Amino acid sequence: MEKVGRNDPCPCGSGKKYKKCHGANEGSGGQTFMESLGMPNAATAVIKELEAGMDGMSFESAAEARRFMESFQIERNRAPITDFLGLSSEDMHLILHDPARAVPRLLDFKGALKEEDVPIIPLLRQALYLLRALARGPLRLTKAGYLDPDFVSEWYDAAFDLTESPGFRDIVRPRKESDGYPLFRTRDICERRGLVRAGSRRLELEPKGSALAAGGDFLGLYRELFVGELEQSGDEGFGYNDRFPPLAGQAVLFALFVLGKLPRKPLGDDEIIAPFARAFPSAGDFSEQPDRRVYLSIAFERPTQELGLARERPLLSRDIEEERSLELGPLYDRILSWRRQGPQSP
Repeated sequence: MEKVGRNDPCPCGSGKKYKKCHGANEGSGGQTFMESLGMPNAATAVIKELEAGMDGMSFESAAEARRFMESFQIERNRAPITDFLGLSSEDMHLILHDPARAVPRLLDFKGALKEEDVPIIPLLRQALYLLRALARGPLRLTKAGYLDPDFVSEWYDAAFDLTESPGFRDIVRPRKESDGYPLFRTRDICERRGLVRAGSRRLELEPKGSALAAGGDFLGLYRELFVGELEQSGDEGFGYNDRFPPLAGQAVLFALFVLGKLPRKPLGDDEIIAPFARAFPSAGDFSEQPDRRVYLSIAFERPTQELGLARERPLLSRDIEEERSLELGPLYDRILSWRRQGPQSP
């Protein structure tokens, strides 16, 4: 096999001369160009890894070299990463950008949910009340596209803020859907997952929503709502999401994965945020308030409580408690089974 000359095209297919590409390290004592300048960067480790993989290899054509590079990149993308608690960069890409594909790749829903489980899972009881109301017939929408105020009051009283005191609920009870952000969020999740559809001046039940609500497949409905929660949290165009710090909404599935690696006890802020900070060191200063509190609230507390994975706490207590803690409930281990095990978080 012919040796590649310094001025020949690099066999990797980049179009650069070999001496400007994969031959750049020859004669440099094994250092990369940036290392020779005393400034190794994020690419240095990747180059070293690639060099080790190519050690002793030669390529007869640019196509052969490209195939090796593609195989190398696929294998690297699928390798578990310690700071991701055993997830790969490919897994993390899907978590952040395509949760509907990430969920079946990483997570199994096991066992069953029964009617008596519905009241303790806020998002499930809220969505199920809406679906069962729509099973009786379409709901009227206002000209602005919001639900009729009478139904808004009925829906809120039946399914929202049930752990709050009656006096507090009287104060926060919305008079219209646009004033009730939690109601608006639940309806949006149902629309995202194709359970309901907003038509001309009315909200209608879709066949998928009808089948899940009428058939008693509570776990199937929960799975749809679970994915919808992730999609909505990561949608920067929805509601107030554009005000979240980087990755707070997009990384909710990873946050749920992190919690599964932590001890089953009341968890303080430091224990919860540490694995998140290791995975995303450039996302922000996790030691400082208020961003730290926003990450904890958006990525950990809100989804676990809405999905019934942690105890639903009254809003008032969340505001006045000096020492905050989050503890997973039995539902987490009862219905969630992660396909990527990885190490426990230290």
